[in-house]
Amino acid sequence: MNKWQPMDFGPKKDNESVCYTVAIPNLPIIPSKGVKKFIKYISGLKGFVGLRPEYPHGTLLIFMTENDAKAARNLIRNYEGYDGNVGTNICEVYVPNEFLKERGLI
Repeated sequence: MNKWQPMDFGPKKDNESVCYTVAIPNLPIIPSKGVKKFIKYISGLKGFVGLRPEYPHGTLLIFMTENDAKAARNLIRNYEGYDGNVGTNICEVYVPNEFLKERGLI
């Protein structure tokens, strides 16, 4: 399942888990050292599942719990060298269990 798949809309399926997102602006296609450092920081935050580019609208950062997403949003706002541009909404999404199992999250 390591390939990108289009977003699936609708009710949660039996083989999916509830996760939560926070939005940030689009990440550059060719990231600078600063962007790479920022992505490494984000990937180390508690409950981080992954990120999903939704060009041209931005990038969704996915976390295991709502509290993980809220904490990440606050930490990202205060990340040194980042302009603090992060969405205010925390949204519920459904992530395939297979994806979470591959990463040892469930």
